[in-house]
Amino acid sequence: MLSLKKVTYLAEFMVAKKNILESCDQHILNQLIDGLRKKYKQMLEEVNWVIIDQEYIKNKWEVFFAVDFYHVFEYAYPPLQSLLANEKSTNESAYEELYTDDSDFSSFVQHRAALIFLFFCSKVGHPILLPPHVKELKNHMRKYLNTLIKPNFNQSVFEELRKRLFTQEDEFLIAKAGKVYEKDNNAILPKEISDPLIKLIFKKLPQFLFIVSGYSYRGLEIIEKLVEEKRFIVDSKIINEYYEEIKEVLDTSGSKSYEALKAIRRYRFGQNFSDAQLIDIVATLNKTFINEESKKVIYFLSDTNSIMKLFHPEMYELSIKEKEIIRNAQTNISVFGSSNSIHRTTNIFLEYMMAAEDHVDQNKMEDFIRSREETIEYLKERRGKLLYFNTLDTSFSEVLKKCTNECTSCLQSDKCKTIKKEILEWDKLYDERVSMSILDNRFDILKPLKSIIKDDKENIEQGIKTIVTFLSGNNPDFQNELEEKKERLEKSYFSAVNSLSKYMINFSSEIHEELVYGIKPMRRIPFRIIFKNSAILSILKEAEDYLKASKTNEDINKIREISKKILKLTEKTSIGIERHLLLAILNYNFNQLENVNLILSDYLKDEFLLNKEEFVLVQLLALHQNAINRKDPSLYKEALNLCKESTKKYPNDSRFLYMYGVIIGRGVQISLEQNELIFTSHRYFKRALDLIKGEDISDRLFKATIYNSIAYSFCLIQEQNYTHMERAREAISEMEKLIDQKDWDANFHDTKGFIYYNLSKYTDDLVSSKQFINIANNSLSKAKELAKKNKYLSYEKNEIAKHLKLLC
Repeated sequence: MLSLKKVTYLAEFMVAKKNILESCDQHILNQLIDGLRKKYKQMLEEVNWVIIDQEYIKNKWEVFFAVDFYHVFEYAYPPLQSLLANEKSTNESAYEELYTDDSDFSSFVQHRAALIFLFFCSKVGHPILLPPHVKELKNHMRKYLNTLIKPNFNQSVFEELRKRLFTQEDEFLIAKAGKVYEKDNNAILPKEISDPLIKLIFKKLPQFLFIVSGYSYRGLEIIEKLVEEKRFIVDSKIINEYYEEIKEVLDTSGSKSYEALKAIRRYRFGQNFSDAQLIDIVATLNKTFINEESKKVIYFLSDTNSIMKLFHPEMYELSIKEKEIIRNAQTNISVFGSSNSIHRTTNIFLEYMMAAEDHVDQNKMEDFIRSREETIEYLKERRGKLLYFNTLDTSFSEVLKKCTNECTSCLQSDKCKTIKKEILEWDKLYDERVSMSILDNRFDILKPLKSIIKDDKENIEQGIKTIVTFLSGNNPDFQNELEEKKERLEKSYFSAVNSLSKYMINFSSEIHEELVYGIKPMRRIPFRIIFKNSAILSILKEAEDYLKASKTNEDINKIREISKKILKLTEKTSIGIERHLLLAILNYNFNQLENVNLILSDYLKDEFLLNKEEFVLVQLLALHQNAINRKDPSLYKEALNLCKESTKKYPNDSRFLYMYGVIIGRGVQISLEQNELIFTSHRYFKRALDLIKGEDISDRLFKATIYNSIAYSFCLIQEQNYTHMERAREAISEMEKLIDQKDWDANFHDTKGFIYYNLSKYTDDLVSSKQFINIANNSLSKAKELAKKNKYLSYEKNEIAKHLKLLC
């Protein structure tokens, strides 16, 4: 968002540019030349890159562009706010905010044209997605699981959610928009309503908008098409072929590229890891590729702000520490500078569009080489014009130093006007590069771009209108429309999974596992939740039976079928209120903890509710986990008090006694309870064990879970000793008697590993200590493997990783 001061200055700046011949404001002219200087420095570098690429291509080298997944994503999902409000959705630097000669929307169109040229027109280089960014593609696909699995709320639940979501000001804005549509269903909202409304919907209801506007499934379909038509290559062939050369950089620990990105882009560990790994891979591969025998070269294609800072730090205002870290990274990989940079921006494809006319068949060598030589000469001519700016810049700077702002009496007035004219002429070079006429006149494939953008904009506007009329109470068909759109999203999602699986190793099996562990109703619940409805019991049994069989027989369509059945049960009124209990459990499984309480709140108030304890247990699970995640003392006390009341109300229900012990233990773990209360939790765990009389698999598993909690709680004692660890080991032994280790989950292995690590600290016997460390390492490694395979949540995986790190 621009400040008023910046807006005013921008207006003055634009006037100065339009009237540069008349302007004599020295400060504004200095700013103008400074903005142009930065812009053309990058443009000069990009023209140099294209000349280098064309030389390689002329000599029949293979040129690869390792595409940042960010560009695949932005091609599939154009920035909605840019389309609706003609403004960029990313946070730009002050320079970019202030010195934008063309409109932001125009910039967006030009950038999209460059991406279209990359994926559909360019015949001189191969876009390729290497494993670090294939991983980002997989993560992108996974995010739709929450959208697919998260079932629809009923009206009363949504109204409760709405109270928490919207302020009075929000409600007033929605009502104003609703009245506009009420008067005229085809109305276009005035800007004073549309701008804040767009921001509100993007901030608080993005999932609704993504589904209703068709934004989600259309993006999936585009990615599927890009892969199926081989618009970019998605496999590990290069990595596998050159594994020996790059194996040392596959581990980014100690990578200077990673350290530099971490300093530039904080708290984005996964993205920094992927980008750093790719930079190091590309740099290493080029040491093997760039020679007359291999005749290959590979570049990292990315416009992201952090990558631009890493490769072009001189264009940004960075701290001394950031600059030093970047210099170290640059020295380490030795691939920076115009002549040998491994970096490319999408702007080079604007140069291809301008300079490289329809490509001649490489098999017709004579024509091909002549075409390339003509292109290179044209580019060198453009570079010459850019280099002329250095002379112009120096001359103009000298003139400005002597500027008196009194043009009528100035002795250098004629010289000043001449230079100003040259600046305007010179600036046309940039305007020519980004001219929208290239869309209309140069390449047929780009012509539909404007209509595609128009269609996208209209679909999103229609989606916003649908949401507003729903929120205003004027759209009774909203739920049906949402269901239809979700059906389309699901179809697109599974179609994309099947298509991508043909090209990406292990892709189908990874998504299969994701779905398996997502729909498994009791995955994160350590005890039985008792359902009475036969339809629910039937589908849960079908799911459990399939999950057992699926270990050896993966069938993603079968998983899809079962997941749909489970979701349909949550909507079927004939099932009764237990459908809401199932709905709450699924939300808990997917860590949608706030939703659980919203779903159950109406039923928890009912004093005559049958099997109310099942509803309370699920509420407790979500409430206490939310308190732990947020380290919120008031939420924690609420969970603890509710559980204590429930132990009195249901004194013979072992599940509440167990939960009370767990809540106390986890409170100790994050310092919301005093450490000595660990022994109070033990008393509740033992009381729970005494009440479990059954011997079927679920009873044995519940007992083992309680012993696991007892064992782990000994590790939380502040003044810990060998005796405590021995008692913890006794609890582990009881676990082993109840459940065979081959059937343990990650938490069981984690507890055992952590205990044996602690045992190693308390023994003076070096042989025993080494044995304990080996057991700890094996157990924790198994825990890590299972947590990853079974799609544990990030906080669960982080706990295991923390314990493993202790062994280093």
